[in-house]
Amino acid sequence: MLWLIFILFWHLGRNAQAAPLIKKVFEIDPLSPINNGFNAWYYLIEGEFDKAFEHVKRWYEMEPDSVLAAYYYGMFMAWNHNYQEAFKFADHYIEKNPDHFLPKMLLLFMRCLQKNKKEALSLLTDEIKQICWNDFMSPWWIAEFYAMINENDEAMKWLERAVEWGLINYPFLSEIDPYLENIREDPRFKELMKKIKVEWENFEV
Repeated sequence: MLWLIFILFWHLGRNAQAAPLIKKVFEIDPLSPINNGFNAWYYLIEGEFDKAFEHVKRWYEMEPDSVLAAYYYGMFMAWNHNYQEAFKFADHYIEKNPDHFLPKMLLLFMRCLQKNKKEALSLLTDEIKQICWNDFMSPWWIAEFYAMINENDEAMKWLERAVEWGLINYPFLSEIDPYLENIREDPRFKELMKKIKVEWENFEV
């Protein structure tokens, strides 16, 4: 049910259909920490970044040793504009888990936020790009990272890859996601949004 919820609100932009299922999940198992993570994503897609952070914080506090919970805690902290705290958290996270994929991704996100283009590009290793290219969600992250440091060609390439993976969440991509702002006036972005808007409007759940 959790993955159905995720597909509905993330890939398809169908928050109205996902909302009652989220409620049902908490009724079935109110103590599972990761339920709060999915709820956080729901609010992120809605553009309610403060509520998203509240729920991911709850997840992290329930499961502080989870590398995944820590990753989203740091990421959503930044989405909620708690930048300095997020930067400190990311540095601590990578020190604690220097060889793990997720801390590397979080550090990369922070360097892009800091507009440290040189370090960000050095962190975008061939290994990271290969893993992300073949993952159902990571191309969107990489598209954001490149957009934030004004590497528009790469940002568009990775966003198109995200769409290939089934991401047709038109409202989120076209308006809500703040980290795609630098490429929204790009003609290629506008053309891609036209394409996914049609798919989004006509997809039957």
